[in-house]
Amino acid sequence: MILENDDVMIVGGRPAMGKTAWAISLMKNICFEQNKVMVFFSLEMAHDRILRRLISNITGVDSNKIKYGTCEDHEIRKILNFKADERLKNIIIFDGSHTTKDIEN
Repeated sequence: MILENDDVMIVGGRPAMGKTAWAISLMKNICFEQNKVMVFFSLEMAHDRILRRLISNITGVDSNKIKYGTCEDHEIRKILNFKADERLKNIIIFDGSHTTKDIEN
């Protein structure tokens, strides 16, 4: 997906319809493949859960193994390599409730 510099996208829908999975895929494309910055506002999922899903998506390590700390050594190495990636700085995540004024500022 190609976005213009000033594009804003708002995604809504019923629970369990794939909004977060789609957003993670978009985040991966924009931040890691295009090396651009993305600001992500989540009204329903905490920062840590979003990041865990992104780590899982990119490294292929099961997100429950990350959540419960049951990763094997080779999976931990994958995660550490991911966390050292400079492109991770391209992601800015705001979680919790925000008003349009919060987003504007």
